[in-house]
Amino acid sequence: MESHEGCRRWNKTVDRQDEVCLLFQSAEVKEGWIFKLTIEMDIWSREKRSEVMSRIRNKGTKPEIMLRKALFARGFRYRVNVKSLPGKPDIVLPRYKTVIFVHGCFWHGHPGCKYAYTPKSNAEFWINKISSNRERDVITKHKLEESGWKVIIVWECELRHEKDFSNLIERLSLDIRSQNP
Repeated sequence: MESHEGCRRWNKTVDRQDEVCLLFQSAEVKEGWIFKLTIEMDIWSREKRSEVMSRIRNKGTKPEIMLRKALFARGFRYRVNVKSLPGKPDIVLPRYKTVIFVHGCFWHGHPGCKYAYTPKSNAEFWINKISSNRERDVITKHKLEESGWKVIIVWECELRHEKDFSNLIERLSLDIRSQNP
């Protein structure tokens, strides 16, 4: 990010300077050229934001581990992230021919969930990203079902609420065992 006069401001909340740059982007208009004013605000530099985003895990997340421990305690034995299956399911129960995906509400666009929101910055990118994730989820589910697998989707928000967690595990156990060969 280029440094411009007045690009930094003191953020009293976190007691540090933030980049607040006004970037000019040209836009053609019938009468000539005008400039669109865009405000780019972030508490971190572009490089720091990239580093933070790259550390977001896609397997072995806290919700997945919670679910795996609960299933193991109920006597289920499973495999994790099987690469030979479409979509590398989070949990595979070969004995029951069942796969479980633990979807993050934000990343997979859980309808009606308070954790599934569209960020205000770079909104077009996030809308495209989340909708492509949802499309990929539908295709993956269809491929697995065609191959004879039962697909169960567990949302992150279902695992967050401890009072409902035991009910969720009970419901999952019944659902998995109902598919017993």
